[in-house]
Amino acid sequence: MLLNLRKGTHRDEPDPFFETITGDPLAGAPVSEAAFCRARKKLKPEALVRLNDALLDSANEQIALRRWQGFRVLAVDPPLSG
Repeated sequence: MLLNLRKGTHRDEPDPFFETITGDPLAGAPVSEAAFCRARKKLKPEALVRLNDALLDSANEQIALRRWQGFRVLAVDPPLSG
Protein backbone atom coordinates (compact mmCIF):
# COMPACT_ATOMS: atom_id res chain seq x y z
CA MET A 1 0.00 0.00 0.00
CA LEU A 2 2.87 2.41 0.78
CA LEU A 3 4.32 1.85 -2.68
CA ASN A 4 0.97 2.17 -4.40
CA LEU A 5 1.41 5.93 -4.97
CA ARG A 6 -2.24 6.72 -4.31
CA LYS A 7 -3.11 10.19 -3.12
CA GLY A 8 -5.49 9.40 -0.26
CA THR A 9 -4.88 10.00 3.41
CA HIS A 10 -3.71 7.37 5.89
CA ARG A 11 -7.31 7.26 7.07
CA ASP A 12 -8.66 6.59 3.55
CA GLU A 13 -6.10 4.12 2.20
CA PRO A 14 -6.01 0.90 4.30
CA ASP A 15 -9.62 -0.30 4.01
CA PRO A 16 -9.94 -0.02 0.19
CA PHE A 17 -6.45 -1.51 -0.20
CA PHE A 18 -7.27 -4.59 1.85
CA GLU A 19 -10.62 -4.92 0.10
CA THR A 20 -8.84 -4.85 -3.26
CA ILE A 21 -6.23 -7.48 -2.40
CA THR A 22 -8.65 -9.83 -0.62
CA GLY A 23 -11.68 -9.29 -2.83
CA ASP A 24 -13.89 -8.88 0.23
CA PRO A 25 -14.85 -5.83 2.25
CA LEU A 26 -13.49 -5.91 5.76
CA ALA A 27 -16.06 -7.23 8.22
CA GLY A 28 -14.32 -5.81 11.28
CA ALA A 29 -13.60 -2.31 12.44
CA PRO A 30 -11.76 -0.04 9.99
CA VAL A 31 -8.01 0.43 10.39
CA SER A 32 -7.39 3.54 12.48
CA GLU A 33 -4.85 6.14 11.47
CA ALA A 34 -3.00 5.59 14.77
CA ALA A 35 -2.79 1.82 14.19
CA PHE A 36 -1.53 2.40 10.66
CA CYS A 37 1.18 4.78 11.91
CA ARG A 38 2.28 2.36 14.65
CA ALA A 39 2.54 -0.48 12.16
CA ARG A 40 4.43 1.70 9.67
CA LYS A 41 7.00 2.66 12.33
CA LYS A 42 7.86 -1.05 12.71
CA LEU A 43 8.99 -1.27 9.08
CA LYS A 44 12.70 -1.14 8.48
CA PRO A 45 13.71 1.35 5.76
CA GLU A 46 15.64 -1.45 4.06
CA ALA A 47 12.39 -3.38 3.61
CA LEU A 48 10.85 -0.52 1.65
CA VAL A 49 13.99 -0.20 -0.48
CA ARG A 50 13.87 -3.92 -1.31
CA LEU A 51 10.14 -3.78 -2.08
CA ASN A 52 10.66 -0.75 -4.32
CA ASP A 53 13.53 -2.51 -6.12
CA ALA A 54 11.32 -5.57 -6.70
CA LEU A 55 8.53 -3.33 -8.00
CA LEU A 56 10.90 -1.55 -10.39
CA ASP A 57 12.39 -4.84 -11.60
CA SER A 58 8.91 -6.18 -12.30
CA ALA A 59 7.91 -3.00 -14.14
CA ASN A 60 11.10 -3.05 -16.22
CA GLU A 61 10.39 -6.65 -17.25
CA GLN A 62 6.85 -5.79 -18.35
CA ILE A 63 7.48 -2.43 -20.02
CA ALA A 64 9.74 -2.23 -23.04
CA LEU A 65 11.96 0.79 -22.44
CA ARG A 66 13.41 2.51 -25.46
CA ARG A 67 17.13 3.05 -25.11
CA TRP A 68 19.77 5.02 -26.93
CA GLN A 69 23.12 3.20 -27.13
CA GLY A 70 22.08 1.15 -24.09
CA PHE A 71 21.07 4.14 -21.95
CA ARG A 72 17.69 5.43 -20.87
CA VAL A 73 17.35 9.03 -22.00
CA LEU A 74 15.28 11.32 -19.79
CA ALA A 75 14.15 14.86 -20.49
CA VAL A 76 13.64 16.82 -17.29
CA ASP A 77 12.48 20.40 -16.93
CA PRO A 78 14.29 22.49 -14.33
CA PRO A 79 12.21 23.57 -11.35
CA LEU A 80 10.40 26.87 -11.71
CA SER A 81 11.96 29.68 -9.75
CA GLY A 82 9.67 31.96 -7.98
